[in-house]
Amino acid sequence: MANQSCPGGAKGLARWSCAYYDGRPHWTSLLPDMSDCSSLWISHLESQLNSNSQSMVSLADELSKKSSEKIMFGGDLYRASDMINHMVVRMEQAIYESRDDDQQRRSHVVKELLTVRLN
Repeated sequence: MANQSCPGGAKGLARWSCAYYDGRPHWTSLLPDMSDCSSLWISHLESQLNSNSQSMVSLADELSKKSSEKIMFGGDLYRASDMINHMVVRMEQAIYESRDDDQQRRSHVVKELLTVRLN
């Protein structure tokens, strides 16, 4: 097993495995396993999500934009999936909590959810 730091803008380790075939070492894949590599931008978004410093809609929009503009590594996919799940749960909770509030608040929550632009 060979380990190397992930490319710039990411943290973690890229890993290659090798094996012996016909008495010679060969890499078992052409590319390294990047599932431990995670981009700094996704770490930043994750910290904003955990701190509740931005609305779910703005975080979802930023995740959508950045994931279409930036290179994503294997670790990013795991973390983005977890973030999306977390956002959905929180948005569902906001709708549920707005059930008992006035109609204007509920309308605002639904409008905000509908403004998320999915690429």
